[in-house]
Amino acid sequence: MLLINSIETPTYDESMQTVFLALIDRFTHWHLHVLDIFADPRIFHGENKSFGRLSTISRFENINPFFATHREFLELIFSDLKSARLIDYLWDSVEADAMNRGLSSVELTKIGRDFLEFIKPV
Repeated sequence: MLLINSIETPTYDESMQTVFLALIDRFTHWHLHVLDIFADPRIFHGENKSFGRLSTISRFENINPFFATHREFLELIFSDLKSARLIDYLWDSVEADAMNRGLSSVELTKIGRDFLEFIKPV
């Protein structure tokens, strides 16, 4: 499906498509799940902004209980996504955020939004 999407709608040049395909090969379904959460403010902030001042980590633990028992895995996913430049954050602020001292400062980058558009089913 992804290859068909990239062939039928060549929105991105060949180099960008190659990078995106390599990321698809590298990432797990959890990486894509995390990106989807960041992409949808209704999920990330909670219905009616119900998550209030919860840390980024706490938000993910509320959204999916798997992350409540796999915090280091979630942090690894954040690191992978930042390394690929799909999300942006200052690690110190995420650390402070994880200790409930601040609001989330994690956001999708333009290339992160492009990647999600690229993998979206046709």
